[in-house]
Amino acid sequence: MARIEFQNLAHAYRPNPATLDDYALQPMSMVWEDGGAYALLGPSGCGKTTLLNIVSGLVKPSEGKVLFDGRDVTALGARERNIAQVFQFPGDLRHHERVRQPRVPAAQPQNTGSRSQEARARSRRHSRHDAGSAA
Repeated sequence: MARIEFQNLAHAYRPNPATLDDYALQPMSMVWEDGGAYALLGPSGCGKTTLLNIVSGLVKPSEGKVLFDGRDVTALGARERNIAQVFQFPGDLRHHERVRQPRVPAAQPQNTGSRSQEARARSRRHSRHDAGSAA
């Protein structure tokens, strides 16, 4: 990765912000060092997603600069930054499906070898477990 620095970074979705409440991301300066582990925590609407969109180049900040290893990338688009953002939608999956490998649907053709028999037996065990945990 790279050292990512935010210099007096802020973003407002409306023009001419007059108060701090007008900002989606209030003015901030911060450095994320190469190899560090960082978390963005806060209530809905506090600017977490806006900051990630700015880092990845999807949104140009209203104020301030974004630097990667000292290079100003504020005006560069997402393709030019060599960085990616992955969106997660945890509500789309039930809890146990997020934890376990997906199963092969029964409608698909199955081999008759011993490996596929073991897989079918595992699938039946998981199905029985799912039925018991749904109650």
